[in-house]
Amino acid sequence: MSGNSMFSLIIFFVAFAVIFIISRAAGKGTHYDEMQLKTRGDAYKLGFFTIVVLVAAAGVCFAVGDTGISDYISQDMILFTILYAGVIVFSVYSIAQNAFFSVSDKGNVYISACIIVIATNIPALIAEIVNGEFRKNGILSYNNGGANILNLILFIAMLAAIMIKRINDKKEPAE
Repeated sequence: MSGNSMFSLIIFFVAFAVIFIISRAAGKGTHYDEMQLKTRGDAYKLGFFTIVVLVAAAGVCFAVGDTGISDYISQDMILFTILYAGVIVFSVYSIAQNAFFSVSDKGNVYISACIIVIATNIPALIAEIVNGEFRKNGILSYNNGGANILNLILFIAMLAAIMIKRINDKKEPAE
């Protein structure tokens, strides 16, 4: 694994650890109402079935034989893409349905974490491209820039969903 990808993974896990610790410390009185819990359950189902369908599709592609996918993207990148897709489905659906944050949480910690992860992955991805490690031998792998791309997509999607939800929530009382 290249140094830049390892650095981005470390940042990714540190950001989640910080969010977890802060949310646990602040969450002593935090709770989700019944509708939020039901919606979160639905979001988990959607994320899970997204992963199942995509794994099945990838399995069929590889079982069929030479589909040419392996010429452009490595199997580890495909599997991590599927994993990230499930997380994106869960988080964006939960945010859109007001179930991602607890009743009293505004999401500022998540916004900060998203910005930190995005800010650290952009330079790492640029370094992979400049160093010629990106798409090594014409194949995109998780180790050579793929982690950075997936982290960027995930956290940009989450940040965009949070910001769009905030904008829509501000517009509702005016209408």
